[in-house]
Amino acid sequence: MAFLGGLAALFLATAGQAQVPAAPVMFQGETLFEIRAPFGAFTPAQRATAIAERLEVLAGQAEPVRIAVSPYESVSEISSGEAVIMAVTAADAAAAGQVRDELAAVYAQRLEETLVRAQTERSTQYLRQSWLYTTAATVALGLFLYGLRAAVRRARGHIEARRSAGRLALNLQNAELVSAERMAALLLRATTLLALGLALLALYFHLSLVFSFFPATRAWAALLIGTLLVPLGVVGGALLDYLPNVGVIVLVIGLMVVLTRFVRFVFDALGAGTLRFKGFHPEWADTTFKIARFVIIVFTAVVIFPYLPGAGSPGFQGISIFLGALLSLGSGSAVANIVAGIVLTYTRAFRVGDRIRVNDSEGDVINHTLIATRVRTIKNVDIVIPNAVLLGNHMINYSAVAEEQGLVLHSKVTIGYDVPWRQVHELLIAAAQDTKLILAEPAPYVLQTSLDDFYVSYQINAMTRASRQQASIYSELHQHIQDRFHAAGVEILSPHYAAVRDGQAIAMPAESLPADYVAPPFRLNLRLDESR
Repeated sequence: MAFLGGLAALFLATAGQAQVPAAPVMFQGETLFEIRAPFGAFTPAQRATAIAERLEVLAGQAEPVRIAVSPYESVSEISSGEAVIMAVTAADAAAAGQVRDELAAVYAQRLEETLVRAQTERSTQYLRQSWLYTTAATVALGLFLYGLRAAVRRARGHIEARRSAGRLALNLQNAELVSAERMAALLLRATTLLALGLALLALYFHLSLVFSFFPATRAWAALLIGTLLVPLGVVGGALLDYLPNVGVIVLVIGLMVVLTRFVRFVFDALGAGTLRFKGFHPEWADTTFKIARFVIIVFTAVVIFPYLPGAGSPGFQGISIFLGALLSLGSGSAVANIVAGIVLTYTRAFRVGDRIRVNDSEGDVINHTLIATRVRTIKNVDIVIPNAVLLGNHMINYSAVAEEQGLVLHSKVTIGYDVPWRQVHELLIAAAQDTKLILAEPAPYVLQTSLDDFYVSYQINAMTRASRQQASIYSELHQHIQDRFHAAGVEILSPHYAAVRDGQAIAMPAESLPADYVAPPFRLNLRLDESR
């Protein structure tokens, strides 16, 4: 029966532990132990409060404390002299997972140490020592505030001196982002706020330290320190927990930087021609490097995304979805231009420095990016053409084969039928040969493009490798054509005739006319009015 009664008591103690929360025994701001089981009609909280009150009474006595444990059949009493402090029951032992007498001995030792220390701290000598420590802490606070004030004055004087010298302005190359006056005002305000914050922090720690010197206020000291250190501990713990993720992010970014530099080195060598791959053209190097760098950056972002703080939170995911939708809706034309830029690059439609013509725009390509191409005309006007426009329209490249095979320049003159065509050919070819930057081989040649009603159209064709100097070559060619024709006495004109050709010689070369040919005279017929 005794065995069954013990089992029942143990079961009830376990059930009581599950139903009633544990209560800490607090004394002078310190938790001594916890009461986990009720005792009769007293709950754990009531028992803990009663124990704390008895400890307060014992700590105020002048007699030294002697804690004793008295074991009985159902409880073990812990007392000091005739004053009973608490009773340890079988339910307490079961809740703590220990034997009752052993648990009572542990509690007794803890209570004795606490009471002895409390009596010592309430002695006159201890209070005198506490006031001495308080005085020293206050003097240290005063010295700190005095030094802080001196440091603030020195900092303000240094700021004023640099402002007077004009060395506080924040510049980006030649642009002044923040003036010296504005920067000085910001620094002075920041210095004042920093000094105020340090002073308040020093006062906060001074109060916490002074409160810790006295038993009656030690709980306040613990509260002040906990109020400041608990958030810092939470933040510090979170940072420590996040350090492995930071290590992964730093490692991945470091590998990305190294890989990007290696890729840049390879493509710089390909662009300069010091490194060659079969089928890879040097003008592809810059665009290919940009594509490779973009792929590396995207891959890096995908790898480090799960390691970012809050990456799995709904807010972070919402921002990601919003940015993705914004990019999708607003980048249609940009994506089209990028795709067109890639196509133009790998089809080798043109290179930087080529002379091209698109619609009404003609000039030299000075810059080609994935978005747009910049063309500079002979009038020194820069035209920015989106790559989608270049891909969607026909484009003339004057420089594509000019350096190897030459570019054919051509100009047309119309000469009457009375000038021998062989003479015109000779004059045009001679004018082309007189022009600088015209190739001697292949030799210039003339095409008769049409036989019109009143004249013949002659087209001079000549080769050059200077595709970017077409305007000056054409101008010089036209000058030499005029000089050659004027020296030969040949007029450069397009004659037109009326239906009546009286008095006009036949528009044929002289050697093609009969030997006795004479230009017909003008004929004039007069009709007189018979009525007059």
